[in-house]
Amino acid sequence: MPDGVPIVVEWGKLQIGNSVFIPAINQIQLKQEVKKISERKGYTLKGFSRIEAGKYGMRFWRIL
Repeated sequence: MPDGVPIVVEWGKLQIGNSVFIPAINQIQLKQEVKKISERKGYTLKGFSRIEAGKYGMRFWRIL
């Protein structure tokens, strides 16, 4: 909850090569939270800041 709003991501459905966009203003906290999740799940994720559909956030790709 980087901005105090809970966001549900079905991490178990994220296959290698898939991505997910998470809207957030506080990207530093978002990166920290996603890093913890990826370590716990054993995933390697690559994230980039983006604006999509007029919303500021980050898109994360699951890679090898």
